[in-house]
Amino acid sequence: MDSWDGILSREVGYEQPAAVVFSRVDGWYRIRLPDARPDARYGGIGPEDAGTWFPYAELPVNSLAYLTEAWSGHVWPEPGAGIPARSPRRATQERHEYAVEVHESAVVGGTIWFRITLLSGSPCEGGDVGPELSGWVPGYGPGGEPAAWYYSRGC
Repeated sequence: MDSWDGILSREVGYEQPAAVVFSRVDGWYRIRLPDARPDARYGGIGPEDAGTWFPYAELPVNSLAYLTEAWSGHVWPEPGAGIPARSPRRATQERHEYAVEVHESAVVGGTIWFRITLLSGSPCEGGDVGPELSGWVPGYGPGGEPAAWYYSRGC
C-alpha cells in the first residue's frame, strides 16, 4: 500500500489519529483498507510499521465518553449475561451519540464489554445530568464498529 489515506481511523488525542485495529495476532494488526473489494476489506500492518498501540478496552474508560450509533440500545446486568434492559431514548432520540460514564472494561468470551452509566443528557450541554440506566454494553456493534468512544478534545 502506497498511502495511509482512507484507512479507517479515530482520533485518540488532540489531532492524533490512529488506525482502528480489528484484531491483533502475533504482533500483526488487522485494519480496514480504503476502497477495497468487498471480499478484501481488511489488511494487515506488521509490528515494524504499526507505531504506538492504544488498547480500545482502555480508551473510553474514565473519559468524556459516549455510545455510538453502533450501540444496540441494550444494557446487560453482567457482561453478556442476564436479560438486557432497553433504553427508550435509543429508539426516540435523533442524535447518534449517547453520553455515558465508562467505569471499566472486561473481556468475556473474547468480546470487550464496558460497564457504563447512561446519562440523561450531555455534560457538554450543561444542566443537570443524571444517571438513566447502568450496566454493561458490548464494545462493538454488529458490523464491528466501536459502540463506545470518547471526545479526545473534550467538549
